[in-house]
This record gives sequence, structure tokens and C-alpha cells, in this order.
Amino acid sequence: MLSSTVRVIGYQGHDNDAAGDIFKDALVQHRVSQPRAMTVDFSWMSNFDGVAEHDEYGGSVNSVGVQIIRENGFPSLLATAIIGDLYDHSSCSPQIIAGLPT
Repeated sequence: MLSSTVRVIGYQGHDNDAAGDIFKDALVQHRVSQPRAMTVDFSWMSNFDGVAEHDEYGGSVNSVGVQIIRENGFPSLLATAIIGDLYDHSSCSPQIIAGLPT
């Protein structure tokens, strides 16, 4: 399942998105016990969210503290989530959060 970081960091005017993300994360926690499921929470995506077309979004997103994930990084993040979970269920969290600064 794909989700967003809105639930984790909050974002003005996105209450419904956050509620949906909380539901998805809870559903995945339940499904992990049957044999596995995963949710990947992404911050803003450069082309998917329209950030590339609107420069004003970039400043707004950066002020919140998240990192914009470039379109070419998306397949790598998904592959890492899938491959990591295939070999050892106990070593991977059922929830991966991508795009938050460390």
C-alpha cells in the first residue's frame, strides 16, 4: 500500500488525507499477521504531486521539512521495500517512511 507522510508530520488542510493514511497503516499492521503486508509512506513526489510544474509548492514543501522524492527514485524505494521484506519478515518494518530528513 502507498501512503503519505501527512499522518506522521501533519500538514495544514490535509486532515482527510491523514485520516486515510492512519487507516491504511492500521490495516497493514493487521495484515502483517496474515502472512505479510507493507505500507510505504512517501513525502511529496516531484512529478506525481505537481511539484515539478509549480515552483511555489517546492518552497512550501521545503518549509515543512520534508524532502521531495524525484520520480526516478520511486522504483528504487519500492524495490528496496519489496526485496527487503521477501527474505526476512522479522528484519523489515511493515511501515517504511520515505522523504523525512534525518
